[in-house]
Amino acid sequence: MPFGKEVVFWAHFYQPLREGWLHTEGRRLQVGPEWNGIIYDQSYRNVLEKAIPENGFCFSLYGPLRDWMIRERRAGFEKIKTNINKLSDKEYRVMGDPYLHDIMPFLPDKDQAMNIKIGREAFREDMDFYPNGMWLPETAVDKTVLENIEKAGYEYTVLGNHQLKAAGANPMWITLPGHKELAVFHFDSKLSGEYSYVPSVTSNGDEFLDKYFWWDGVHSVASDGEFYGHHQKWKDLFIAYLLTKETLNKHGMRALDIRDALLRQRMRTEVIENTSWSCFENLGRWNGDERCFCDQPTHEARAKKRELYNGLTRKNIEINGLLDRENNNWREIYSDAFLLNRRKIFSGDNFVPDFFRSLRASNEGEKLYLAKLYSLIGLTSCGWFFGKHDSIERQIPQSYLNEVNNLLHV
Repeated sequence: MPFGKEVVFWAHFYQPLREGWLHTEGRRLQVGPEWNGIIYDQSYRNVLEKAIPENGFCFSLYGPLRDWMIRERRAGFEKIKTNINKLSDKEYRVMGDPYLHDIMPFLPDKDQAMNIKIGREAFREDMDFYPNGMWLPETAVDKTVLENIEKAGYEYTVLGNHQLKAAGANPMWITLPGHKELAVFHFDSKLSGEYSYVPSVTSNGDEFLDKYFWWDGVHSVASDGEFYGHHQKWKDLFIAYLLTKETLNKHGMRALDIRDALLRQRMRTEVIENTSWSCFENLGRWNGDERCFCDQPTHEARAKKRELYNGLTRKNIEINGLLDRENNNWREIYSDAFLLNRRKIFSGDNFVPDFFRSLRASNEGEKLYLAKLYSLIGLTSCGWFFGKHDSIERQIPQSYLNEVNNLLHV
């Protein structure tokens, strides 16, 4: 049956690693720490703290960003949490994500599952409920990632329509091994790019709806959450106006009900592997693939990305093997220690003594667990995103690779 015009806007609220502790160097790593406060004032306060758009707005709130809010904007975070709890369908509109913002297809299967599980438990600890949808870092995907999402208890994820072989309905369904399935809500990749980067597209809310949402069906747009007020001034007011019931009714539209949409149909598709919302070429933005020209990387930047990606990936696999020999149950031990200490890990303070106490491991075992943590932090997506060879974010993978090498006595 036809449902007319339905709209949904997806927002990914995320900030790169800003502060960390380098154990073997005995110093704090800082990468533009002042920006979190600036962006909170420009975006998060208006879009999440004052009032979340009443309908048609679904979002993720990255784990370490929540930790920063709890530490630095506690009253604001509690107001955000109160606003979220007022949403009748909060489990469907507020998405979880892996706690570490790694490009998931780059991780071994068991590392993917561990990162997803940690993220899900951290979300429950912070928000008091489990989310039903999951936002993948950079929407980077392959079939194994989807399997791990479903195994963790999620019902859906969000991808660009260019990441699916067919996108005839919304959501589409992916068939997984063992007669399992996962729903994929897909956004209009082309429109989402224009929405995010062409200011004239969002200069007038009524004109936007009439021009881009004129046909019956699900209209789906995705952007960084920071678009609303930080990337572009006043866009917090734009989305607040756009998603009132009065505005949507005036244009003959309604907000997409995620829960209801999941029950409508089972149209199938396949995922296009090793794609993301910001890189279409084998995820080369992060691994230095020569075919990728995202952000017009310099030759030096591409070579450096490749060096760091290869170094961290190889070390991560090596550490897994060493930990497998240390303790068959090491992933559970690591996950428990991570969750116990996560608020400190990205504070810039020395969290290592408390982390070690949580492990109850040998001295050599402690170093392996810390090397594991540092290898995964080093693979955080923001360290590789930009194409300039002197990007300050490159400090993240470089510093943590150095730490891993030091801990492994290389």
